Amino acid sequence: MTNSELLLKLLLQLTVILSVCRGVSYIGKRYLGQTDVVGEMLAGIMLGPSLFGAIAPNVQQWLFPKTPIVADAMHLFPNPSMSVLYALSQVVLKRKG
Repeated sequence: MTNSELLLKLLLQLTVILSVCRGVSYIGKRYLGQTDVVGEMLAGIMLGPSLFGAIAPNVQQWLFPKTPIVADAMHLFPNPSMSVLYALSQVVLKRKG
Protein backbone atom coordinates (compact mmCIF):
# COMPACT_ATOMS: atom_id res chain seq x y z
CA MET A 1 0.00 0.00 0.00
CA THR A 2 1.52 3.30 -1.07
CA ASN A 3 1.50 6.41 1.09
CA SER A 4 -1.13 8.12 -1.06
CA GLU A 5 -3.42 5.05 -0.87
CA LEU A 6 -2.92 4.94 2.89
CA LEU A 7 -3.78 8.63 3.22
CA LEU A 8 -6.89 8.28 1.05
CA LYS A 9 -8.07 5.29 3.07
CA LEU A 10 -7.46 7.16 6.34
CA LEU A 11 -9.47 10.13 5.07
CA LEU A 12 -12.27 7.80 3.98
CA GLN A 13 -12.25 6.04 7.37
CA LEU A 14 -12.39 9.35 9.22
CA THR A 15 -15.14 10.65 6.96
CA VAL A 16 -17.28 7.55 7.51
CA ILE A 17 -16.67 7.49 11.28
CA LEU A 18 -17.36 11.19 11.82
CA SER A 19 -20.37 11.26 9.48
CA VAL A 20 -22.05 8.29 11.13
CA CYS A 21 -21.28 9.63 14.62
CA ARG A 22 -22.67 13.04 13.75
CA GLY A 23 -25.80 11.64 12.09
CA VAL A 24 -26.64 9.16 14.84
CA SER A 25 -25.93 11.74 17.55
CA TYR A 26 -28.20 14.26 15.85
CA ILE A 27 -31.05 11.76 15.50
CA GLY A 28 -30.60 10.54 19.05
CA LYS A 29 -30.56 14.04 20.50
CA ARG A 30 -33.36 15.48 18.38
CA TYR A 31 -35.85 12.64 18.40
CA LEU A 32 -34.93 10.45 21.38
CA GLY A 33 -33.56 12.99 23.86
CA GLN A 34 -30.23 11.19 24.19
CA THR A 35 -26.82 12.73 24.73
CA ASP A 36 -24.11 12.84 22.07
CA VAL A 37 -22.12 10.16 23.91
CA VAL A 38 -24.97 7.67 23.59
CA GLY A 39 -25.23 8.42 19.87
CA GLU A 40 -21.49 8.02 19.39
CA MET A 41 -21.49 4.67 21.19
CA LEU A 42 -24.38 3.51 19.02
CA ALA A 43 -22.50 4.68 15.91
CA GLY A 44 -19.49 2.63 17.01
CA ILE A 45 -21.68 -0.45 17.31
CA MET A 46 -23.21 0.28 13.92
CA LEU A 47 -19.78 0.51 12.24
CA GLY A 48 -18.47 -2.66 13.86
CA PRO A 49 -18.98 -6.29 12.92
CA SER A 50 -22.33 -6.42 14.75
CA LEU A 51 -24.22 -4.40 12.16
CA PHE A 52 -22.01 -3.12 9.32
CA GLY A 53 -20.07 -6.40 9.27
CA ALA A 54 -23.30 -8.41 9.18
CA ILE A 55 -24.85 -6.32 6.40
CA ALA A 56 -21.78 -5.77 4.21
CA PRO A 57 -18.88 -7.87 5.53
CA ASN A 58 -16.61 -7.32 2.52
CA VAL A 59 -17.03 -3.55 2.62
CA GLN A 60 -16.52 -3.45 6.40
CA GLN A 61 -13.40 -5.63 6.11
CA TRP A 62 -12.03 -3.43 3.31
CA LEU A 63 -12.69 -0.18 5.17
CA PHE A 64 -11.62 -1.39 8.63
CA PRO A 65 -9.31 -4.38 7.98
CA LYS A 66 -8.53 -6.51 11.01
CA THR A 67 -6.45 -9.16 9.30
CA PRO A 68 -2.72 -8.66 9.86
CA ILE A 69 -0.12 -8.61 7.14
CA VAL A 70 1.94 -11.81 7.19
CA ALA A 71 5.65 -11.35 6.48
CA ASP A 72 6.52 -14.97 7.22
CA ALA A 73 5.45 -17.71 9.62
CA MET A 74 6.92 -15.90 12.64
CA HIS A 75 6.06 -12.27 11.87
CA LEU A 76 2.60 -10.72 11.74
CA PHE A 77 2.25 -6.98 11.26
CA PRO A 78 -0.97 -5.06 11.88
CA ASN A 79 -2.61 -3.63 8.81
CA PRO A 80 -1.04 -0.20 8.18
CA SER A 81 -4.44 1.36 7.61
CA MET A 82 -5.65 0.42 11.08
CA SER A 83 -2.29 1.22 12.68
CA VAL A 84 -2.45 4.81 11.45
CA LEU A 85 -6.09 5.15 12.52
CA TYR A 86 -5.26 3.74 15.96
CA ALA A 87 -2.25 6.06 16.41
CA LEU A 88 -4.30 9.08 15.39
CA SER A 89 -7.07 8.14 17.81
CA GLN A 90 -4.56 7.85 20.66
CA VAL A 91 -3.13 11.30 19.92
CA VAL A 92 -6.64 12.79 19.95
CA LEU A 93 -7.50 11.02 23.21
CA LYS A 94 -4.32 12.26 24.90
CA ARG A 95 -5.03 15.86 23.87
CA LYS A 96 -8.62 15.73 25.16
CA GLY A 97 -7.80 13.95 28.41
